[in-house]
Amino acid sequence: MTPGKRILDNFARLRPVGFVQLALFLGIILLATPLRQERWLFWVLLQVMFLDALLVSLSASDMQQRLRRAFLGVWAAGFGTNLGATLASTVEAARWWNIATLSLAFVLLSGCIVVVLAYIFRSQRVTLDVMLAAVTVYLLIAFSFATIYNIAL
Repeated sequence: MTPGKRILDNFARLRPVGFVQLALFLGIILLATPLRQERWLFWVLLQVMFLDALLVSLSASDMQQRLRRAFLGVWAAGFGTNLGATLASTVEAARWWNIATLSLAFVLLSGCIVVVLAYIFRSQRVTLDVMLAAVTVYLLIAFSFATIYNIAL
C-alpha cells in the first residue's frame, strides 16, 4: 500500500464527519474573506481549505489512483503558484502568478464539485451526510464563481 493510499484510507474513516467539517470550514472562510488583514494567514487558511476539500472529495469517491494523483498534483501546483505569487518581486509577475493560482484553484474546485455531485447522485437514500454534501457543493460552486470573478479582474 502506497503512503498516499494509506493517508486517503485513514481519512476515509473520518468521512462521516467529513462533509460536516468541510461545510463549516467553507462557511467560515466565506465569512472571514472580507475581514482578512494579514495575507499570509489567509493564504494558509485557503491552502488548508483546498486540501481539505480535496481530501473529503476523494474519500467520498471511488476514483482511480491515477485520477487521485492528478488531483493532488493540481493542488501541489496551485500551492507552488500561490507561493510564487507571494514571493514575486514585481507587481506584474505577482499578477501572472495570481492568475495561474486562480486558474488551478478553479480546476481543483470544479473537480471536487464533480466528485461530490457523483457521490450525491450515487446515494440510494437521503441521509444527513448527503444533505451536507449538497451544502458543500453549493459552497464550492460559490468559491468557483469567486475564482472566475477574480481572474476577470
